[in-house]
Amino acid sequence: RASAPLNLVLQIEDNAGVRLRWNSPADIGAAGTGAVSVSHYLVDYQVQGSGNYGNLVMVQGLSQLYPSLTQGQTYTFRVRAVTSYIPGTICQELCSQLPAVDLNGDAAEESLAFGVIPVWDELVTPASVQPPPLYNLFVGNLFSLSVKATTSDTTRVVTIYTDGVGDCGAKISSSTSGTTATATLNFVPSPKQADKTFWICFQARDNLGGASDQRCIRAFVVAPRPSFGNPLLNGVPVAGDPPSFQAVIGCLLEIQIVAEDLTSGDDVSAAEASSRGYSVRLESATTDTISVYGSTSALGLPSGGILDPSPVQFANPNTRLIRWRPTRGQEAFQYRSCFSAASSLSMYDSASEFETQKFCISIAVTRCQYCMRNGESLYVVANAWGTEWLNIWAGNTRLLQPDQAREDFQISLGPLYYASNEDSIDSIASKLSVAADSLLSWNPDLAEQQQSGATAAIPLNLGQEICVIPSTCVA
Repeated sequence: RASAPLNLVLQIEDNAGVRLRWNSPADIGAAGTGAVSVSHYLVDYQVQGSGNYGNLVMVQGLSQLYPSLTQGQTYTFRVRAVTSYIPGTICQELCSQLPAVDLNGDAAEESLAFGVIPVWDELVTPASVQPPPLYNLFVGNLFSLSVKATTSDTTRVVTIYTDGVGDCGAKISSSTSGTTATATLNFVPSPKQADKTFWICFQARDNLGGASDQRCIRAFVVAPRPSFGNPLLNGVPVAGDPPSFQAVIGCLLEIQIVAEDLTSGDDVSAAEASSRGYSVRLESATTDTISVYGSTSALGLPSGGILDPSPVQFANPNTRLIRWRPTRGQEAFQYRSCFSAASSLSMYDSASEFETQKFCISIAVTRCQYCMRNGESLYVVANAWGTEWLNIWAGNTRLLQPDQAREDFQISLGPLYYASNEDSIDSIASKLSVAADSLLSWNPDLAEQQQSGATAAIPLNLGQEICVIPSTCVA
């Protein structure tokens, strides 16, 4: 009779069944005759407390699967080798027709508490939800996540396995195995991983094959997204496409330009992005000077404009103040000033192509309007504009003291005339009793069109605005 099979091992498969594996017995009871061999194995099991073995299976190989076992039961599995004995040579002539005798060998037994699987510590492990939890990760910042699993069977050893770590270059550290297993995911995203989502999954398995449910996360590496808010005039947001402003010669215009980076992640504030190294550099780019006759473009702000604070710095949000006091010759034009907002991550890795945002505002400098400076008199203003102070004062009765104005007191220099189809510079000058050269002086956009001293060739559009300072006081 054979001895018990060797190395019986029980392995849980898919948390639903148990596979038995074993090796042949060391002694099959041959006693040197060579007449004994293992014909098959008998495999069965009993449920703890039942007292009876059942579910007998005859197996030719060295493995057997019992599927669909009951969770929470403890099973004892038994494997026996069956040998066939042929009667010996003493009765060879008389017994040659006797059948072989099957002998059941000694049993190898192992017990298993089925349904005991590793469980997650819900306080530190991502929740089991679909889709999996989404985490915002930031370029150049360490993201760490720890998971923990335990087993109630003190004879088992639990280990945590991961999937998807190699796809993103993350590392697993602080990994421990035992009745309690832990693992820590460490991931520092690179700029080239921005705007990508990586799935990383964890599963705890014990040495008998018991497995926990799989817990996954979605790791989204947020990309920089510089953007502009509505500019502010006196603290009030100004909307529009583009936002439009009015300026007056001599008046100080102050506009706040605001850029920020809320990133491509969900619910990321500028303050959080800033703390993670996502900031914005806000600079002036170009200004187009526009009239009814065309436009020209130049770098920076309109002449005389400054952008505070200086020098340029990274911040999030980044607010800079346009300060511009237009001067003579800048009226009658519209200025389209554009700004750029670049991510600090472009400096972090110049090989990464992070988009630079552009934003423009429109500033129209009004004709026939002027802001007086503190203590400035109408005499000085009138002389600069080639007229008499009484002509200006006649249209500005709010100015009680023409010889002394307060700072930024806005006055009207004269009315606006709207050109008709039949008008020319000379006809308008004649009609309103002013010099043609004065019209050009009061309207710089017209002066730019003058060629070789001739005014007749200057084209006028229907309804075109023309500043006129008429002589209201005639001797």
